[in-house]
Amino acid sequence: MDSINHPLSSRLLCPAIRTKYLKNQCCKDIGEKDFLLIIDNSYYISDAEEDESSYSHQLLPLLGCNNRETIANIPFPIGEVAYCGACRSCTIGTTYYFCKECDKWYHKECVESPSMLKSPYHPKHSLMLHKWVSKHMASMRLGCLTCVTEPGCLIYQCSICNFSLDPICATKPPFINHNRTHEHTLYFLPRKFDLICDICGDDHNTLFFVCLQCDFFVHKWCIYLPHIIKICRHEHRLSFASSLMSQKWVCGVCRTNIDSNYGAYSCMKGDCMYVVHSRCATSKHVWDGRELEGQPEVNDSIKPPFEEMIDGIILHYSHLEHHLRLGYKDVKICNDEKIYCQACAQPIYDDKAYTCMEMRCDYALHEACAYLPRMITHALHAHSLSLEASCTQTMHFCNACKSEFFGFKYVCSNGCEDVTLDVRCASIYEPYSHSFHRHPLFITDTDRCLICGRCVSSLTCDECGFTLCFGCTTLPYKVRYMNDEHLLTFSYEKDTSGVYWCDLCERTINSSNGFYKCNECEVILHIGCLLGEDLYMNPGSRITLRGTEFSIVQNNAHVTRPICNGCQRRCQYRIMFLAFSGEIYCSVRDICIYHFKMNFRRSLHYLQMDID
Repeated sequence: MDSINHPLSSRLLCPAIRTKYLKNQCCKDIGEKDFLLIIDNSYYISDAEEDESSYSHQLLPLLGCNNRETIANIPFPIGEVAYCGACRSCTIGTTYYFCKECDKWYHKECVESPSMLKSPYHPKHSLMLHKWVSKHMASMRLGCLTCVTEPGCLIYQCSICNFSLDPICATKPPFINHNRTHEHTLYFLPRKFDLICDICGDDHNTLFFVCLQCDFFVHKWCIYLPHIIKICRHEHRLSFASSLMSQKWVCGVCRTNIDSNYGAYSCMKGDCMYVVHSRCATSKHVWDGRELEGQPEVNDSIKPPFEEMIDGIILHYSHLEHHLRLGYKDVKICNDEKIYCQACAQPIYDDKAYTCMEMRCDYALHEACAYLPRMITHALHAHSLSLEASCTQTMHFCNACKSEFFGFKYVCSNGCEDVTLDVRCASIYEPYSHSFHRHPLFITDTDRCLICGRCVSSLTCDECGFTLCFGCTTLPYKVRYMNDEHLLTFSYEKDTSGVYWCDLCERTINSSNGFYKCNECEVILHIGCLLGEDLYMNPGSRITLRGTEFSIVQNNAHVTRPICNGCQRRCQYRIMFLAFSGEIYCSVRDICIYHFKMNFRRSLHYLQMDID
């Protein structure tokens, strides 16, 4: 793709400095942090604007940039994506301009955008060009009403009708020929009506395209829906169908009914009855944006997590220094919680586990954790996730259960930095069967958990509304309590007439919030009293918080427990955080609260000194 000098391009004004030469500098406030700057000057360099800065921002036209494949191959800087430097949109235009001074790419439509436009999409009034200026980009609310993309920084707007168009849509003809979706020409309908899209079945508050021959109405974005896709909520490919067989269908993503008279995505496997709303299937949360029509299905050969040497002995990729042997550990060592799984950071009790054959090495993995796949597809993220064998000295944050943890983690293989799952949450699939609920559970966005009461990503029962968050779903089923020779099991009772008392804090237990119980000795404990706040952190590790290094130690005191420097109460949890200076804390939360108070007092002290 070569840049070609064009005689007219030398007279074009770079969008980055166009606002420098505005005539009136008028703007409209549209919120506390947002305002629209009216672009009232030409996109050509006038005689009054001929200075060094206008000519240093010389624009070079780049031909042949009008498709996604070409844009994908443009060598954008590391960390950047194919956004236009003017409108900050990734919409594909006719061609692009490149500014050497800015080192940015611009849509031809954004560069050559007149300050006033008469558009066939809004024939009643002229549209005025505005630049969105926001101190907080997440607060943007206006967008193009024809393509309904995320709002960009350049927008044409009619202040009378509150009608908005982006520069690319504003210059396109008001009709579309797309035979793959409809055999006739589709014309833009400039007025709003109470209509339902014949493709998605949604009455979204936006404008439609209509076929004048056969009474066909469709949203613009539905015209270009992909035909074959793969979403993270299902193992097979899905194909688009304009209608479904007449029967009851439930969307596999939002769990609501699907009208069979409208379009939807259905599984391509003949014996699979999985269907999804077209809007749900093409959401960025479940679809990676790739059209798979014409592309063969490829079974990615993922390397296994270990190499089996002989029967029961493996070389795991996370511990290449020594071999691991499958077996049972000594019961006494397991009961004292001296051996922890490096993957899930949980004690190894009487479970079968792989342990290091080197006598001085305590590396161990639960049998199930040793088989964790190195690449998975998870319902919470559109891209595949890869397994990273992290050091147990490093603390991570799980985006599903909202908890800090040690051990292995799954991260986005496509480079999304805000996606991290611990191995417990990554193992949740749908439909999910829980031990104390008879119906299958499905992943939802923000339902209230019946155990902890948090409104986070959850698993919900379609039959009865039973809901568990990821944190409560992955609570360990069996846990050791130092004052009991048996293992305590997790229990849940929705309706009970009895009253339970916690053996540790001596307070009543609400059985519908879950509890741990010894079936032999009748010992009952609150979840928090037994597990503490930092459930997935194991003794023997070190972490650095607020610039201070802490050792995580076992709280083995049977008579007198140390007093926490944060909450000023005796540490009752199974682990403690010990600083080099001797300070002791119950949890990470106590460390953060204590240091926040200390910094606040220190700031008040310095403020008082300045006043004096």
